[in-house]
This record gives sequence, C-alpha cells and structure tokens, in this order.
Amino acid sequence: MFAALFELGHALARCRFGIHSCVVRCATVSLASRRSSQE
Repeated sequence: MFAALFELGHALARCRFGIHSCVVRCATVSLASRRSSQE
C-alpha cells in the first residue's frame, strides 16, 4: 500500500513539475511576443 502511494505521489510531483515548466515557457513566450509587438 505504501509503495502504491509513493508511486502515485511521485507521478503527481512529476506531472506538477511538467505543468510548471510549461507555464513558465508559455509566460516567457507571451512576454517576449508582447515586448516585440510594443517596439
């Protein structure tokens, strides 16, 4: 049971990290495009 919970937590942490990196990338791209459109 503990092993299953550990695996689930590990998968959730990895998924959250993937979402976080995706959000950071999207924010960086949107900021860059907004900055270039202002010039």
